[in-house]
Amino acid sequence: MLPLLPPFARSNTGSRRLLAGLVTGLLLGSSAIASAQQAPPPPSVAPTAPGLSAPDSAPPPPLPAAEVPPVAQAPAAPASVPELITQVEAGDIEALLPLALAYRSGTGVEQDLNRAAELFTQAAQADVEGADAALVGLGYTIKAGNGVPADPVRASQIFQSAVDAGVAEALLPLGFAYRSGEGVEQDLNRAADLFTEAAQAGIEGAGGALVGLGYAFNSGNGAPQDPARATQLFEAAVAADIPEALLPLGFAYRSGTGVEPDIDRAIELFTAALDAGIADAGGALVGLGYAFNSGTGVPQDRARAVGIFQAALDAGVNDALLPLGFAYRSGNGVEQDVDRAIALFTQALEAGVEGAGGALVGVGYALNSGEGVPEDPERAVAIFNLARQAGAPEALLPLGFAYRSGKGVEQDVDRAIELFVEASRQGVEGASGALVGLGYAFNSGNGLPRDPARAVEIFKTALDAGAMEALVPLGFAYRSGNGVRADSKTAIDYFRRAAAQGMEGGGTGLRFVDANAYVSLLQEELIARDLLSGTPDGRANQRTIRAFLQFCRQAGIERVCQKGPLDPDAIEAVIKELAGDA
Repeated sequence: MLPLLPPFARSNTGSRRLLAGLVTGLLLGSSAIASAQQAPPPPSVAPTAPGLSAPDSAPPPPLPAAEVPPVAQAPAAPASVPELITQVEAGDIEALLPLALAYRSGTGVEQDLNRAAELFTQAAQADVEGADAALVGLGYTIKAGNGVPADPVRASQIFQSAVDAGVAEALLPLGFAYRSGEGVEQDLNRAADLFTEAAQAGIEGAGGALVGLGYAFNSGNGAPQDPARATQLFEAAVAADIPEALLPLGFAYRSGTGVEPDIDRAIELFTAALDAGIADAGGALVGLGYAFNSGTGVPQDRARAVGIFQAALDAGVNDALLPLGFAYRSGNGVEQDVDRAIALFTQALEAGVEGAGGALVGVGYALNSGEGVPEDPERAVAIFNLARQAGAPEALLPLGFAYRSGKGVEQDVDRAIELFVEASRQGVEGASGALVGLGYAFNSGNGLPRDPARAVEIFKTALDAGAMEALVPLGFAYRSGNGVRADSKTAIDYFRRAAAQGMEGGGTGLRFVDANAYVSLLQEELIARDLLSGTPDGRANQRTIRAFLQFCRQAGIERVCQKGPLDPDAIEAVIKELAGDA
């Protein structure tokens, strides 16, 4: 084994050519070195000057001294391994790396990874370019068993040698070895020190490794649970400018886990994480605002909550728009300002914040009723329109009611119908009922001029928009001829569909229009449940009654069925059970 080389001057140009030659040889294979060793010597005669041709018998006349071209030199042959050994023994540091590569690959010499490691280490200590990466790469090769027997212990030794030689790139793999205990006795504190040093040296991946170890200590997953140690690691990572540590450190200061609680410090860290583009940092900051607003885990301080929401909003966190808007609407922690609340809710709606549409519509409802704010129906309608234009379907229903009643806007039933239909098609809860309710109002003259024909039109419009509630009133309209020509067949169809949907009144209406049609429907359902055999015939015979009672017993409604299958109460109970089974 060669001793560590003393410091000396960098090698001359010739040794650099030797380095380049051997590295080329290692890349091309041992045959390249062998052929290079047999290369002919450089020519001793200068070539013919450009543009001149020599006569057969005599050389050309000499050119002036200043114009004589340089003698061409043949490329230097790569040094052989014995030559490299000689150069290393003579103190040529540039020969260390190519000789180490030769021992690593077994090119021109028997493979010897231990000798390669020694030479790589000496080269790294002598600051030979490329030696650091070569040494660490050898460690990774031996650890993984890539082309050589896997040996985690030897790999860890090589990483340690590299660290001792000042190779920063070895800090990370050595840290992982100490964290996992692979090739070395597990030592999480040593791993933490190595990760910290690697992070401070700017090694890629070191920050994540350090923060990951912090999470392990914090949760006890893969390390003894030690929140204080976790916080120390997060602090070290933040000090090394690792942005991933800002969020967990902020949570530690917020909750007082492993460190004394310090809300101001938590806010600083969350804000810094937000500025660094860390995912969830905005949510963490807004969450802290919610905590102050409700007094969850911290003393309740709604003014402080508003300040945090505003700081988050100023940093571009859209999730702060909604809680800040609610604060201005209610005057919690800040002077009430409905206009500011509307502006914030509108901005939230345009930004796609969940719940913003409902919040804006809620302000409209408050203004419409005077709940918590001065009553102003016209302003309410303006807000409903604003919310609708911004894409909030929740605004369709109250806007429709405004046009139906004429509160805050000129009454316009046609416009109300359009809005109810649109709301129903968008699945707004209550929209179908509102549209059907408008039909009932026209049918009865309750709050509107009585117009049964218009009522039927509205019921049909509602049904087209998916409002199944319109089936029963349409059935009754066709049964009685109220607003439309009486048509029992059409009435039966509407009632039958309503009964199949479990609509109250569907089965009863069908029974009153055509008892046989209802019994036939009942028989179909009993046959489908294997309680009755044969073909539906619409007759309430003994077989049908027995199957009917058996169904009632199974459904737990035997008592209501005692009056028979055509009793109105029994019909409604059976229809409800049949729809529930479907």
